[in-house]
Amino acid sequence: MGAALFLSLSLAALPALAHASSRAEDGLPEGSIAFSRDGDVWAWSAGSTRKLFDGEAATDPRWSPDGTAVLYVMVGDSFSDLVLHSLTDGSDTPLTANMPCFEPGSREYVDSSVWVQDPSWASSGIIAYASEEARPGGRMVMWLLAEPAAAPVQVPGATDGGGIEGISLSADGRWTAYTERGLDPESGPTRVMVGDLTDGSTTLLADDAGGVFDPAISPDAENVVVSIRAAGGVTDLWLIDRQGGDRQQVTQGAQAIGATWSPDGRWLAYLTPDGDRFALWALAITPPAEPGSPRRLGTFDGIDASGGLSWTLATVPEVG
Repeated sequence: MGAALFLSLSLAALPALAHASSRAEDGLPEGSIAFSRDGDVWAWSAGSTRKLFDGEAATDPRWSPDGTAVLYVMVGDSFSDLVLHSLTDGSDTPLTANMPCFEPGSREYVDSSVWVQDPSWASSGIIAYASEEARPGGRMVMWLLAEPAAAPVQVPGATDGGGIEGISLSADGRWTAYTERGLDPESGPTRVMVGDLTDGSTTLLADDAGGVFDPAISPDAENVVVSIRAAGGVTDLWLIDRQGGDRQQVTQGAQAIGATWSPDGRWLAYLTPDGDRFALWALAITPPAEPGSPRRLGTFDGIDASGGLSWTLATVPEVG
């Protein structure tokens, strides 16, 4: 099935999801923000953090639309897999099977190693992720799953560069933003593209010389927040209008990365380095108005900043 037809069918079946969220306390944002820490998956909520489950080598955690499961990347020996962890019964279900069947360390093992990374799970139920192009050692391209148990569909033409990463899906699964590694050194090390999955078209969103990365599409799909590295190596968040390209700087000298939206579009969460740790921040934002003052939610050691953040307003099951 082609990617465009796949998306047409999926959009037609878009479910109505009811989110139950806790009341915000002391001006803190509602919901739960997931991140990976020391190979395990943690969540911040209502001013405190808790470990959701032991992952040993887990990264890239993403909430399911109903908040009862977490999709994550399990990093193995020269390979990685997508795994679905149920918060109701604690079970893990692999969605890919990339572990080579040869002797570890052998040439055959290395040649058959496949990596998967940077999943995104839309409210509609569609999952996107980056993996190598139909063969080990190929460039990273985009793949789609209609649901966790579905067969993957490769998105054709999702990159004309050196491979993709940092995928973000719109809530309805129609739009995607992703980081593309450039082949031309004059165009910057990375740029951000926007794709329409219903017709396969792609548009350049930003290609600043210092690099643009970590895109996250707003819940209404009108804006994309990105990290832009300016002269001097300072990285800040910028809000870019998906259609018109107008920009608004969101942070100032923050070294901000890994941004994600709250599902209601009222907040951004992001990470900044703090010595050998990372600080988690939340920022109230209602475009085109100026953003509010950032709130530090906590500072943690062991955070895998490259794994990003994921936010849910759904009721998350209690875990032991």
